[in-house]
Amino acid sequence: MKYFIVVIFICLGIGVGCMEVQAQPQRTSADGLSSIYEEGIVLWRGFSHKWTYNHRLNRLGSYVVNPQQKTSPYKATLHHASATGIGADVGVYDGHYTFVAANGVRMFSGVEDINFSGKEGDLHNKKVEVEMVLPGSVFKEGNFEVVLNGFDVVSKQKADKLHMFHLSVEDIDFIPYANKVRFTINVGMVVRCQSLECNRFNNKFDYKVQVYYAVLNGTNKMFATTENSFHELYTWNKDKEILISPVQKKIVSNNGKFPDAVIAFKSLTVNLDQPHWFLEWRSVVRPQNAQNPTFAYDETNGSMKYEVDVLFKQWRSDMKKESAFPRHSRYSSKKPGWAGFSGTVVLLQFADAYVMNGREMGIIKWEGSNSMADGDDALFKHDLVFGDDILSMKETELKQKEEEKNKKINEKYSVFVGDLDRMKEQKRVDKKEVKDQKKWERQFDKMDK
Repeated sequence: MKYFIVVIFICLGIGVGCMEVQAQPQRTSADGLSSIYEEGIVLWRGFSHKWTYNHRLNRLGSYVVNPQQKTSPYKATLHHASATGIGADVGVYDGHYTFVAANGVRMFSGVEDINFSGKEGDLHNKKVEVEMVLPGSVFKEGNFEVVLNGFDVVSKQKADKLHMFHLSVEDIDFIPYANKVRFTINVGMVVRCQSLECNRFNNKFDYKVQVYYAVLNGTNKMFATTENSFHELYTWNKDKEILISPVQKKIVSNNGKFPDAVIAFKSLTVNLDQPHWFLEWRSVVRPQNAQNPTFAYDETNGSMKYEVDVLFKQWRSDMKKESAFPRHSRYSSKKPGWAGFSGTVVLLQFADAYVMNGREMGIIKWEGSNSMADGDDALFKHDLVFGDDILSMKETELKQKEEEKNKKINEKYSVFVGDLDRMKEQKRVDKKEVKDQKKWERQFDKMDK
């Protein structure tokens, strides 16, 4: 039974939502409705997070939660999670997603909890076999695909520094008699503390990793997939702040022409030369060129141009003095090193679909002091509601709204950090006045004697 899915955008919480809208032809059905689709889902395309100085990894996550019961309007939630160790800080983040509505394709989502504990510095790897029952009818002779829909890494006890992190979904297989799919989630971690604030008598770590995934199934004529891999390696020193630009990539379909397509992650890996504090993390695949935001998919040959935007940044200039909390950041440290990112991107092609790329931005203020990372203070939610307003808007109007929302979040972040600076300056003035007052009192006491 068909339901109607068209798109509006709502942003809740302290973040402000932004849209990266692709040029798409408006479809009109026989009864005059703007769009009619059988299925819909929101797919994750990565995230970025930036503190004002570097920290251990207490919590870091970005993921999409799709509804189990699909109604119109379609409602999903984009989540971002982040927390430091001892030091308080302010951070800015964004999450990237794609909404796709399609005919002739079934779409499902889920999450798997994986616990990691053991000795710091050792490689810990877990492979979890997931069996997911697919409700209703499926295209048993068609294509099945599973993609990452985000992750959440949270410390249960203490924060450590990251050395390696790997995440992938692999080997999807359909079991006809049970009407379910079977696939493997592969997670690997290496963490270590090695800091003055670390407990020298505790070399154990304890983390929980939540892996979110999406499963798609369609006939050969309505749905096809093609994979592409990327590898990026770079170094940095302690003298010059590193700047890394997105890398242009292209994926060409093995399945010929389809009018619509999106991209998503199947795997993501970051390797560091040693355990590092982190200041900034980016892991994004973007099917648009930032300087030329036009639709990057060429349906005539089934190729997609996209950007890989990956970065692990260990330090920035003046982070000790110009952070949100200089009293804490004075202990931050610069270290040279290298980082290697690799991953697998999959091109998902559709015979009849509506595609919209979006981004949510937000701000976090974390109190530090080794606060529990699994609390609500470390988690931010952005509601995504897809109704019928956006298709009536012109692309220029949508672009203008995106720029306005970008401006608001950047202004809010600047005000937030500025307020902290003014508070610190006022404390400095108050401290000086108290010091001068005590000095005057001591001099007065001497004169009185």
